[in-house]
Formats: sequence, structure tokens, C-alpha cells
Amino acid sequence: MAMQSKPTLPWQVRAELFSQLATLERAGLPTDHALASINLPQRYQTNLAAMRKALTRGKTIAQAGAQAGIFNSLETALIAAACQAGSPAAIYARLAEQAALHARLAKQIRAKLALPALMLLLGLLINPLPALIMGTLSAGGYLLGIMMPLAAITSMYLLGNLIFKSIEKDTSSAMARALLQVPLF
Repeated sequence: MAMQSKPTLPWQVRAELFSQLATLERAGLPTDHALASINLPQRYQTNLAAMRKALTRGKTIAQAGAQAGIFNSLETALIAAACQAGSPAAIYARLAEQAALHARLAKQIRAKLALPALMLLLGLLINPLPALIMGTLSAGGYLLGIMMPLAAITSMYLLGNLIFKSIEKDTSSAMARALLQVPLF
């Protein structure tokens, strides 16, 4: 049975967390002391508190992180293997690099998609404008002509985002397996 987790931390916060864990592990701090000294934004302190609580109940750091929603299933497996092999400092550093890369790439993608999104919005607003000015299209028709494509685009975006996040949470889910079977071309 695959271990499921619910990672709620954004990639940049995860990069900071793994970087701090790597530094504290290399310094030789025990895990419970390291978690107490980690500095994350306030809204994620509840995740760290849940992780500390799971550690006090005898869970490993990998299990505690997964249970608290900090680690995804891949990170959980990697950290568990690193702990079995000795020190997880190296894997923390690699996970920090990977999360920082993911955050940077996501930011670049959002920045590069801003202009096409603006052009689409302007196209939706400008295209029916001549008919509105000539009186062949009512104001309600104009708004409906704008809102329907925007609603369709928004719903497709939200559905895609939901599918992506569910696959990211559990890479062994039925949805992930089904999507891997779909041919691209």
C-alpha cells in the first residue's frame, strides 16, 4: 500500500524547510531540537507542530512529515531511506535544491503566461465591441459573450489544477495511473 501525504507547503517554503533541515542535521542537532529551531512563515507552524507531536509519539521523521502534510510520498520514501542509511543531510540538501528549482520554474511559467492571458482577456473584451457599438448586440449579450468563455477557461484551469495537485499528493493514485496511460500524440 502506498503512503499518502498531503503536502500543503508551497515549493519555496519547502525549499527553505529542507535547507534548514540539512544545515541543522550537518550541525549535529537531534531531530526534535532541529524542528524546534526551524523558522517558517507563521501559517505553516501548525504543520511543524503536528510533525513535532508525531515525533514525540515515536514516528520517524519521514512518517511524521508525511502525517503532518509536509512531505509528499516521494520525499517520505527518500528521507526514510536516507535515515536508514545514516544521515539524511544529503537528501535534505538535494530536496531543497529540487524544491527551489520547482518554485523558480513555476514563477517563470506564471510570468511568461501573463502576457498571453492578458491578450486573451483583451481579445474577449474587444472582439464583440463593434457589434455592441452598432447596436446589434445588447449589453447583456456582450457580458454573456465575455463571461461564458471566461467561465469555461476558469473551470478548465481549476480542473487541471485539481488533477495536478491530486497526482502530486499521491503519485500511485488511480488517476495518476490512468493519466500515464493516455497517449500524447
